Amino acid sequence: MKIKVSILMAMVLFLGIACTQQSKRGAIMGDTLTLKDYELVGDVKSVKEKSYGTGTIDGEPTNILYNEAYSEFDESGRLIYEKSDGEDGGYIASYEYDAEGKLIKFVQSSANEEETVTLKTYDDQGRLIRSDLTIPDSVPIVLSDHYKYDQNNNLIESTGMSEGSMGMYKTVNVYDEKNRLIETLEDSGEDFPIKTIFAYNDIDSLVNAKTYIPSGLLLEEVIHSYDEKGCKVTTEHRSYDEQGNCSYARVEHYDPSGAITLQEDYSSEQLSYKLEKIYDAKGLLVEVVHYSLSDDNVMDVDSRTKYKYDDKGNSIEEVSDYPRQGNSQTLKRVYKYDRKGNWIRLELTQIYDGEVTPLKNVTEREITYHN
Repeated sequence: MKIKVSILMAMVLFLGIACTQQSKRGAIMGDTLTLKDYELVGDVKSVKEKSYGTGTIDGEPTNILYNEAYSEFDESGRLIYEKSDGEDGGYIASYEYDAEGKLIKFVQSSANEEETVTLKTYDDQGRLIRSDLTIPDSVPIVLSDHYKYDQNNNLIESTGMSEGSMGMYKTVNVYDEKNRLIETLEDSGEDFPIKTIFAYNDIDSLVNAKTYIPSGLLLEEVIHSYDEKGCKVTTEHRSYDEQGNCSYARVEHYDPSGAITLQEDYSSEQLSYKLEKIYDAKGLLVEVVHYSLSDDNVMDVDSRTKYKYDDKGNSIEEVSDYPRQGNSQTLKRVYKYDRKGNWIRLELTQIYDGEVTPLKNVTEREITYHN
């Protein structure tokens, strides 16, 4: 029974990894996507990806296809087409650009949704001034967003209609004489408008942003601190309740390179979660440790992941241990790369109470290049 459960867990975790690696559609929805968004390097033309489970279940040879996907990029590294065939029925998306490389058309469809089309319009200075999303219906619905700028090319107003509620939204931005954003007023059309005020230090670095509701109650606050060289040291996010008390806070600590080394989350001023990141002398991430508050109010390790790299700086192995799951569990990911530095095979193995599960999860990628 333990092996069956662990196999299922490994499948779920692996599917999450595979979907994250291949598709950025859900997070971006029509913005320009490039090779960098897909963690690809070089002049990639296409990526054909297949994720599957291989091994045995109850002693029987097993091969389970999880997902197949395909992505295509132009010579400038912009995504122009992607397709995924998964258990949810999959999706298809295409992207078109103008001669200057700006996204002008985005079309997507899925097994559960009819085709939608997004058209983007720019002014003679190359600034986005309108975005139209057409949703199929008995009478097609068009949701339009409009954008206005000042003489310094600062975005001063955006208006449109929210897809979920069909309510109008409006955002107004105010800038100072240095073109620094100092105030934003957001009206979602659903709730009360909120105002955010920004403040800067003598070298024009943002030091805080405070968000208020119309009554004047402070809703959220972000605070940045810097060292004498102007490098960011910490960022603190705070949320407040109706009595003005801090109900949640997150503090992020940075090293001189700008990488986060420590994150601490507080609930009602009590430390409830902690994340530590350790880097080597080359700046490569070598260890990540997650802590959370136990039932005994003690910060215990939830998971610990260690990374290994080849001489080119490519991650070749990731080993994650989960000591607080009631049983000893380890996930091991091993990567293989092509000559251009892109990984072409990922194997995930789960070790449960010291026993390797008989089902291994694999993602294979066939990558072609323009040259």
